[in-house]
Amino acid sequence: MVYLTFFAIFLDDILRLFGASDITLPYAHDFMAYLLPGMLIMNVMYSLNNVMRATGYPKQAMITMFIGAGCNVVLAPIFIFVLDLGIKGAAIATDISMTVGMIFVLAHFFNKKSTVHFRRGIYRLKWRIIIGIIGIGAAPSIINAASCAINILINRTLVDLGGDLAVGAAGIFSTFTSLLCMVVVGLCQGVQPILGYNYGAGHIDRMKRAFWLSVMIATAVTTAGCIFGLFTPKWIALAFTDNPELISVTVNSLEISMLAFWAVGFQIVSTTLFQSIGMAGKSIFLSLIRQVIFLIPLLITLPKAMGLDGVWASFPTSDAFATVVTLVMVIWQLRRMNRQHALKPME
Repeated sequence: MVYLTFFAIFLDDILRLFGASDITLPYAHDFMAYLLPGMLIMNVMYSLNNVMRATGYPKQAMITMFIGAGCNVVLAPIFIFVLDLGIKGAAIATDISMTVGMIFVLAHFFNKKSTVHFRRGIYRLKWRIIIGIIGIGAAPSIINAASCAINILINRTLVDLGGDLAVGAAGIFSTFTSLLCMVVVGLCQGVQPILGYNYGAGHIDRMKRAFWLSVMIATAVTTAGCIFGLFTPKWIALAFTDNPELISVTVNSLEISMLAFWAVGFQIVSTTLFQSIGMAGKSIFLSLIRQVIFLIPLLITLPKAMGLDGVWASFPTSDAFATVVTLVMVIWQLRRMNRQHALKPME
């Protein structure tokens, strides 16, 4: 609530900070002004959806997400084109869709037959548990915070070097890669309890099999995205725009920025591994090296030498460095687990 109030008061200033220009600011303002109230609903929906999945109802959690997404797919064209509300309509459709999803989630927790459900007199804070939750959740939280900070730097650099077309190209690149990363993140959410349980139970071999299987699937997804980005960038751009200038800039951005994207799946799953086994510090570190520790210096230095192409080149360079560090940490950790398991006395 504090965050939303602050954002609402300083909305235009924040949008300017993120790179909105005189041309794009009215659209961004209209969208965010209608979307902000729905953020409270989204928070309830996503938080309880995670609890639903973690307490043994993964199918219901998936169905709930499909319901929300399905409503958005149906409602967005109606509000945008039929009711002629434009960008406002897109935000309103999103708010309504999230509300529908939240209702389905709440219905599950009001059902007394659910394993975990609402009940009077049980809501007492236990700080030991809260601190543990904060530690485990710190990695994805830091990733999101870092992404916001990086987006500010990226967009302001793009505005200076390429104007609104460059920002638009970055938006297409970001949307395309986010769709791929969503698949990987979904995979990680599913494997996280498996990794954590088997690690806690001492089944190290089983944990490693689950980890490497997840790495293979995640890498297959990001590799497929990498291939599409490098060899069919024009088709990706055409899915978002018919502006010839924007298509040209987007094609150039994808051909450079996607060069090392195939390794991102491995990085995300590896971060989940450390998060699952309670090593929050290492998980946070891996979350930061790609998006902060390597990327920020690259975004500052490469554009000075290469211009706009330097912005696009920052992404694969950061991915390559981060992959090397991640691989070293994962191999060291797995070997350490093997040694500890071998020294454990037989029961």
